[in-house]
Amino acid sequence: MVQKLIEESFFAYKEMPADFKNSAEYRWLNKEVKDELLLFDCSRIDKVELRNTNPNHEATMHLSKKYALHDFSLLLEANAKIENIKPRPVFSIKINLDNIDLSNYNRIRVKIYIEAEGYQNFYFHLGFGNPESFTNHAPSLIPNQLNDIVFEVSRIKRDKVEYMTITPFLMGCPPEALPKIKVYILEIKAEVVDIDYDLGWDLNERIAFCHSGYYLDKEKVAIIQNSERIAFLILDENDNVAYKGISEKVDSLFGDFQILDFTPLQKEGIYKIKIKDQITGKFVINNDPFLSSLWKSLNFLRMLRCGEDIFGVHSACHLNCKTYDEENRTVPNFGGWHDAGDVSQFEICTAEIAHSLLDLAKKYKEKDKILYERILDEAKVGVSWLLRTRFGNGYRACAVTYSIWRDNILSKDNETILTNQAENGPFENFCAAACEAEAYLAYKDIDRNFANWCLRAAKEDFEFGKIGYAQGLFTKRWGQSIAAQTSGEGAIAATILYQITNDDYYLKMTINYLDTVLKCQQREYLDWDIKIRGFFLRYRAQIYFKL
Repeated sequence: MVQKLIEESFFAYKEMPADFKNSAEYRWLNKEVKDELLLFDCSRIDKVELRNTNPNHEATMHLSKKYALHDFSLLLEANAKIENIKPRPVFSIKINLDNIDLSNYNRIRVKIYIEAEGYQNFYFHLGFGNPESFTNHAPSLIPNQLNDIVFEVSRIKRDKVEYMTITPFLMGCPPEALPKIKVYILEIKAEVVDIDYDLGWDLNERIAFCHSGYYLDKEKVAIIQNSERIAFLILDENDNVAYKGISEKVDSLFGDFQILDFTPLQKEGIYKIKIKDQITGKFVINNDPFLSSLWKSLNFLRMLRCGEDIFGVHSACHLNCKTYDEENRTVPNFGGWHDAGDVSQFEICTAEIAHSLLDLAKKYKEKDKILYERILDEAKVGVSWLLRTRFGNGYRACAVTYSIWRDNILSKDNETILTNQAENGPFENFCAAACEAEAYLAYKDIDRNFANWCLRAAKEDFEFGKIGYAQGLFTKRWGQSIAAQTSGEGAIAATILYQITNDDYYLKMTINYLDTVLKCQQREYLDWDIKIRGFFLRYRAQIYFKL
């Protein structure tokens, strides 16, 4: 299973397609619809308000015969090329539902078709209710195909539903795309289904098991919600019985459950759980059951890369985007990984992800050379971004808001990318220092020049973090430093630097920072054998160390 995944994705460089039939969306779309009500057939516009917040932005609404499921479809047209248009346009419609009583319905269904060239997906908001009782659904829609969108609304009052809003977010126009987009809304229905229970552990008839799999020599359990003991089978991939067992009842704060324990099964293979006529999906038992998840995570990060061409996702992006410091100097901030739907980036996320990858690589250095090198390759994307976006004086790119896809042509009056101000954040500098120091250890035998650059930056960024923390500096976005968090990260950075340099200065700083961390701890936990655990309060400690 894993080997096929690796080979077909060319070692996680090409996108791994999702198994749609194994998704929640597939399950939602295949629920039995017990009743339905057509709320809006999209054949009239007198009840629809077009909202376009910027008069300099082009957006229209009219009826169309194209893709219509009834007499007409509602066609919204807009220009996605919004670079340098301020304020950023918000383009949406509001459909008047006349205070309709939908108390007997618990799901909304909307069908939308988007015509667009060069885009992979579009981010929408679908709002439903009234100002006092409102819910919002935020799907990602695929252009040039019918999107069948469902979302459950049982949590809000529905006796007087005033309106529904549909907002296609304008995310800019990348070089490979055309700016005009057409959104066809075909119909809106209210439905009755058996709703998902998501407030706790209500399994109904389902079997809860670890989908990734189980370690060969570790505990292996699954859970059902049943008051009676019941027989279960573990089947191998050929449907032969590999293990037979009887469940054991367990009482917990979350309810009464039956535990299916098949720990004695210690043979590598692919298995399923069977209870009566119910059979689970497949899972593995071996010495590395999370290997598939690791490769999928690497592939996900690869798809999030900024500043380079990602096959099937986007062309090289944000190449002209910069971060400015107080002296009006700039650093390019493309690279790294996009953080979210607004293609933003944050230094903390980058440092923590890259550091996690470097830690992970150590686990596979001796047992899986290919995975080890692939992890280091992906980690270097984040480490390089940290190095590239620092000014060398404590200031660095901390919060990069690209906001939109851009066409990489920068006009002389363009102001939309001149908004990323460098900041001097102690926590951010400690995060960078810890990651850069770990990077030195990872790359010193592979790329000496890069490794030495990492170590120089780590030492400098540690000092910037130490001085800034003592001065009480913090970034605008995240606010005042949290003592346990900032001191904890400082201790991590100092520990790695001590490991590298054997300099007692870093040992002393580690002790100072950990002292602060312990002063934030709830006192009742201090009698534990392992001191660094438990709950750490946000503002209990001040900064206790001296420069």
